[in-house]
Amino acid sequence: MLKLNIVLILICAVFMGTLLLAGYSINIIKSYKSNLKTTIEQRKRADARLLLKDVIDRFDYAVNTKQVDPSSIKSVSNWAAYNFSGLRNGGATSDGFIIELGTEQYISDSSVSYKVLVNESRTMKSEIPNHTRPDLATKAFDKMRLGLNTTYGDNVTWNYNGSNEWLEWAVYPTAISIGINDEPRTLNGEKNDKYRKYIFILRTEEKEIYTPYQYIFDGTDYLIHIIYILLVVLLVFIIGTLFYVAYREYHIKWRNTNNKKLDVFDD
Repeated sequence: MLKLNIVLILICAVFMGTLLLAGYSINIIKSYKSNLKTTIEQRKRADARLLLKDVIDRFDYAVNTKQVDPSSIKSVSNWAAYNFSGLRNGGATSDGFIIELGTEQYISDSSVSYKVLVNESRTMKSEIPNHTRPDLATKAFDKMRLGLNTTYGDNVTWNYNGSNEWLEWAVYPTAISIGINDEPRTLNGEKNDKYRKYIFILRTEEKEIYTPYQYIFDGTDYLIHIIYILLVVLLVFIIGTLFYVAYREYHIKWRNTNNKKLDVFDD
């Protein structure tokens, strides 16, 4: 019986040690995968902000040289059709679009057409029901309404058609609560109808950015799967060993008991 107890203690110690090591290994693998995804995302978001900064600089130059009239939505939309269409950020479907924050109206969207887009019926509010996740769209639009550029760590994401899209944007003019011609957003607590402020948004589809790294993600998932399989195999082996040891101890005890009985009969 003492031998059986020692064996049980040793088996349990081995199993617990292996379980702890497996858990630690799985956590490391999951952490590596998560950190890699975060690094990729932040790099692409930083690239998007650089692209937008260049767009804002070119737009500001066009305004200062009278190539575009910022007080005219049609003029801005015309400029965007030739200067903000086809913008890509590492994926096939990265697209730029512009919203005028005073009216909350879409005035340009390169994912729809490279032509001029002025559609008064398409606004932030009307777009929300078209999203797979309206709650994420609502949060994104609410943040856009603040009139501030996105920065590192904002990580604004929405899900338009079943796939996550990373959003970065830059506003023009950059002054907080001040629009074109220095018009304030509100007058005496009421909305100022003359307020105009443009937000240039770049969306990058998450799955397209992650696709080149999918073999790494699959590799980490495969390693975790193998660890789970090894744990199951070890558990089966331990259970089998316990049954074997228990049976052997029982058989030895039974044999010794019978031998004693035979010895009694012989006497």
